[in-house]
Amino acid sequence: MGMGRHRAAQAPPAPLVSAGIAFAVAVAYVFFIHRQDHGFASRVVFIATFLVAIALALFASVRAGNSILKAALLSGAAMSLIALGFLGLFSIGLPLMIAGIVVMPPATRALQEAPRPWGPAIVVLSSLGAVVVICVGLLGTR
Repeated sequence: MGMGRHRAAQAPPAPLVSAGIAFAVAVAYVFFIHRQDHGFASRVVFIATFLVAIALALFASVRAGNSILKAALLSGAAMSLIALGFLGLFSIGLPLMIAGIVVMPPATRALQEAPRPWGPAIVVLSSLGAVVVICVGLLGTR
């Protein structure tokens, strides 16, 4: 009887972990709000939809072959998670901030791999884009 070699279980890529957290928070948020209010305000729909969009961006970043696209997806998602986490610190914020922090190292690596001089521009544009979407979404909903 020979003992086969066992491979150590490999952890999923950080963007997929963060995508899972964002999606789980979106589902839990909708569930708890519906249970509490028996309906959905437009702000709840915006936040849940935005979290699902972040999860999709993170999932897409794992498959992205273009380094600029990968860097933009990762840095925009990280900024979005941290911003929403900060705004929702007393409710759904902590897991979102953790998800944002988890995706920071791969975002940094992707930015380093992006062709020069695009790294800073990618961070600025994706971060500003995330903040604009959050501000417009929160100001436009109740």
